Amino acid sequence: MAAVVSAAKQIPIVCPGHTRPLAELQYVLIKDNDNNTEETFLLSACHDKVPMLRDALTGNWIGSWIGHKGAVWSCQMDPTGSLAATASGDYSARVWDAITGQSLIELPHKHIVKTVTFSPNSQRLATGGKEGTLRIYELSDILLSKQNSNNNNNNKKADASIAPALLEITQESPITKIIWVTDELLLCSCMNGKIYLWNTNDNEPSLDEGGCTLHPSGKKFVAGGSDLWVRVFDFETGEQLECHKGHHGPIRCVRFSPDGQTYASGSEDGTIRLWKA
Repeated sequence: MAAVVSAAKQIPIVCPGHTRPLAELQYVLIKDNDNNTEETFLLSACHDKVPMLRDALTGNWIGSWIGHKGAVWSCQMDPTGSLAATASGDYSARVWDAITGQSLIELPHKHIVKTVTFSPNSQRLATGGKEGTLRIYELSDILLSKQNSNNNNNNKKADASIAPALLEITQESPITKIIWVTDELLLCSCMNGKIYLWNTNDNEPSLDEGGCTLHPSGKKFVAGGSDLWVRVFDFETGEQLECHKGHHGPIRCVRFSPDGQTYASGSEDGTIRLWKA
């Protein structure tokens, strides 16, 4: 049996506010080139139906996006910081004004939506979930069609004429996570334990195998699970480097900050904890 590696004890920053299990976390670095400033935010998706936005350094609450009628499984902000998107158990994905919190558009699905993400150029949105269908939307098309629908019908809920998905790809298993690699390539993980690499210009996967999430340097990765421990491993050797405990429920999501100096863990105990890397 491998020896447990000890590390200096940490007291994490506790971020209260959620009332149900956490589902997903995202760090976002927003740069203001005009003023030569940058800010880092932390988004959280939770089963309490209310995704939240926080200051990533202090954990202080900034705002919430209110409107979903089911658990929110995914919450992401686009690279510009102007839009946010959510995936929910109410069979919908939504696009929000990240500044005002206004719901801009609701995208109906046929089953629970588990993941949503923006392309690096902020022009496309990908969704996936229990249906097992990967959908890619052209943001300019769906936002414009929604605006036209509202103007013609004077009804903000008239979503029937929303522009259809640019691309729909049926997987062999429900989709749990989507990550854009480039503006054309994206990774799609499924409940069957496989990860697929798709080219949006193609309908065939470029890659079909397992994978993991890495520290920005590529030298280590963090894992959390049902045993309540957060573990840091060396990517090359698989050696356990650190082991920390603080949550009181199974850990469901772990994400590194953009600079790799800290990482966040989200748990079924309803808390987010920030750790030094």
